[in-house]
Amino acid sequence: MTNEATNTNRVTLEQALAMPVSELATIPADQIKALMDDVAIIKAAAAKASDMIHAVMEARYAEKATITRRAKGNDTGTVRLEDDGYTIITDLPKKVVWDDDGLKQVENQLAAMGEPVTDYIKIKRDVSESSYKAWPASLQKLFTPHRTVSGGKATYKMEAKKE
Repeated sequence: MTNEATNTNRVTLEQALAMPVSELATIPADQIKALMDDVAIIKAAAAKASDMIHAVMEARYAEKATITRRAKGNDTGTVRLEDDGYTIITDLPKKVVWDDDGLKQVENQLAAMGEPVTDYIKIKRDVSESSYKAWPASLQKLFTPHRTVSGGKATYKMEAKKE
């Protein structure tokens, strides 16, 4: 965390967590920045610790989990392992990636067979926003009624002014 000894009037992260947002919104900007820095340090440490624990679990249980899955005739899925009085539940999710070009060929074959393509293949249409912005107005006009724009979650950063 930030060195709090240099500014004894600084609101600590622990104090901030006990304060209402309306009160925190009135503290000086440098203290908000210090709190943001504290949170960034904690997040980085938590991410590093999480990665380390995952590596430990992989080193200790991955091989046994693989053997257990294969014994059940699976390459993926959840298995339960026992270790020193603990049940270790490990899940290896299935990740499926479809070849877009191959699916287009299958789509054409299904259509030629008279089969309803959408019964078998989900078709997701998307338009690149940068492409849309670069199009002439006449082309944009065709797409605009089918376009919804909304905002996501705002993010905030603070940087000291360069003097």
